Amino acid sequence: MDSKEIERIFAESTLIELKDYLLSPTLFWPLSLPGLNKDEQSSVPKLTPGNLYLCLRKINTFDFEPDLMVGMKDVVGRISTFLEAWQSNWKKKAQQEFLIRINLWESYLKELKRNPAMNTGSFSYQVRNRIILDLLEEELKVANKNEIVSMQHMDETLKNLVKDGDFIWQFDLCRGFPKNQYWYLYIKFL
Repeated sequence: MDSKEIERIFAESTLIELKDYLLSPTLFWPLSLPGLNKDEQSSVPKLTPGNLYLCLRKINTFDFEPDLMVGMKDVVGRISTFLEAWQSNWKKKAQQEFLIRINLWESYLKELKRNPAMNTGSFSYQVRNRIILDLLEEELKVANKNEIVSMQHMDETLKNLVKDGDFIWQFDLCRGFPKNQYWYLYIKFL
């Protein structure tokens, strides 16, 4: 499955399961994905606030066929309406996820600094945690002052290991992640 299809399936499945997710104590919610084989299911992320915000950003960036775009706009609109109604539950989950993602990102950066040769290959996957931190903060303002300072220190650590480079993800996503805000997606390791 290509990235567009993964994001479409994720958004549509999220719309169906969002209420159950918000009423559950589970943070990383495995979506029911009928009709997909195990390999296809493993390429669809678990539902979290951050994964949903990343999905929505990608959907708004992709060029879908006109008929599919109408359907995706409807799904996105219905998700947004639902989240407004359940904002308190949604923000609690987002705060939980933020703490987990900041710890994951910090651990990865420590390993990257300690042994760059062994850890640069996973950067394009691990950087999801950094993007999700930005998206959660941008959408819900979940970080406290100490967490913002911690992220700034982590960014400085990364900047000492990299230089400017090309966009590291698939090219058709770069307009959704501008370099001035998502500089860490436009790097090369030293």
